[in-house]
Amino acid sequence: MNASGDRDAAVTTRARILWEKFKECGELLNSKKFSLKTKGIVYRSCVRSAILYGSETWCLWENEMAVLRMTERAMVRAICGAIWRKRGQKT
Repeated sequence: MNASGDRDAAVTTRARILWEKFKECGELLNSKKFSLKTKGIVYRSCVRSAILYGSETWCLWENEMAVLRMTERAMVRAICGAIWRKRGQKT
């Protein structure tokens, strides 16, 4: 929650901070030189800790949790190199 009590703005700000942290570690997280295990360790220690810092006491609603989940899933897909495709679409 921010100073004015607006939780939506706080969640959006937190998601923005996560992307900034992800970009800081992006060279390692997006590289094919490192294993997924190494990338996972870096992700948990650098990026994921930014979610938790200062948000342990938040009482979030489902839509606010969904924003953080979507952000995290997008980052994990980027780390794994997964690409969204329509169902039935061939490579």
